[in-house]
Amino acid sequence: MPPQERWSRSARAWILSMTSGSSITEHVTLAIVIGYHGCYDESMTRRIAYRTTALAMLLLACAFTLVAARNAPPTTPASRPAAAVSTVTTTCTLPAPTSAAGYSAMFAAVPTTQWGGADVSISVRVGSTNVWLYGDTISNVTSWSPYVGRFVRSTAITQRYGCLHVSHAGAQLLPNDPDGTWYWIKAAAAVDATHLRITADHVARTGPGAWDFAVIGQRTATAVLDTAGDVTFQAWAGAPVPVQNIVRKDGGIYAPWTSTVSEVATGLVLVSGLPHTTSYFSYAPSVHPSTTRMASGKTLLTVCANSSPLTSYAGYRPLWFEVTLSP
Repeated sequence: MPPQERWSRSARAWILSMTSGSSITEHVTLAIVIGYHGCYDESMTRRIAYRTTALAMLLLACAFTLVAARNAPPTTPASRPAAAVSTVTTTCTLPAPTSAAGYSAMFAAVPTTQWGGADVSISVRVGSTNVWLYGDTISNVTSWSPYVGRFVRSTAITQRYGCLHVSHAGAQLLPNDPDGTWYWIKAAAAVDATHLRITADHVARTGPGAWDFAVIGQRTATAVLDTAGDVTFQAWAGAPVPVQNIVRKDGGIYAPWTSTVSEVATGLVLVSGLPHTTSYFSYAPSVHPSTTRMASGKTLLTVCANSSPLTSYAGYRPLWFEVTLSP
């Protein structure tokens, strides 16, 4: 076959490859073949022309393939697959309780190996989760007299709809100080959808007895709520404030403890008239407007209660009530 015809056929094949979506290797190979065929033309003038034309085709092929490569969708190499994103979420299909009795039953179903009973009982809405915060907490009790079980100074339980999750399986939330002093949660507020600010009393022991302690100050902590429902201490916001430097909003002297439930009023809730017996030491009433509204139209309220002697978890769980907020 004459060189001109071989060259002409190769050129036509190259043009077809450029318009048919052939691979980069095919484009460049055909351009090289065209140049190869041009080298064997007997006319020096034609040989130079063929080589010049082939070089132009080769450059055009490279430019075409570069543009095609840039426009191609990105691919992931088989040897390095994209890492999967793993998230932990807690779902609940149970509706939230709408009565004090319903909340009492829901908390009574919490595994006692993680959380059996506690005082304080403060709630705060953090994002879509209701966070319940507690003070002294008992769990995993194997003997009531003498007491043998876990005892920590602060815990958290998170609520999503009608389901509860014991944060970190009942581990203490706020750390003790190295000198043995500890912190009792007294208030909390949401910072954003995943963080909360916790105010706590700074407490020191004054003797060997169960009631030998004193509030010596106050401190604020930040904590984070994760998707699993665990609340984790992050940091203290400064050193403890000594109790003598704490002034109430109404200008009075800070009083860390209140009297019995039948005599105390908290905020806009009048607590007088609630049940109070000698078998319970009742204290620290707390309202929970962040919870689902009660079917009665009233607001949920808890009162801490310690039975004496303590012989069961029920004797150290908050009492639940429904109250009407005073105007």
